[in-house]
Amino acid sequence: MSSADDQTTTTSSELRADIRRLGDLLGETLVRQEGPELLDLVEKVRRLTREDGEAAAELLRGTELETAAKLVRAFSTYFHLANVTEQVHRGRELRARRAAEGGLLARTADRLKDADPNTCARRSATSMSARSSRPTRPRPRAGRS
Repeated sequence: MSSADDQTTTTSSELRADIRRLGDLLGETLVRQEGPELLDLVEKVRRLTREDGEAAAELLRGTELETAAKLVRAFSTYFHLANVTEQVHRGRELRARRAAEGGLLARTADRLKDADPNTCARRSATSMSARSSRPTRPRPRAGRS
């Protein structure tokens, strides 16, 4: 396994650990605010959706509306926390990459410095497009009434 693979594995395990930690904190919050019954229901729904989708659907069909709303809010909050955690980790990865490889401008400057000027000029000329700088809508002529 390469060092890039090791870094990815480390990053993935750190991400999973952070999401697990936030999930635990969310569980503690649910118990404090709604009682242990809601956390038990959340865990039961999670387990059943992995093991037996039909049993999970039957359980949810029989859930009271108020409890279902709390359940939806709990899952929604969990997924929101997981998404934010992924964004934070992605930002860390990008900062580390920028620190190791330089920013986009520095990398572009290095590529241009190392490139053959004739090839760059030819590529630029073939990819250029010309546009008229004149307005596209007709304008009224001055001096006419």
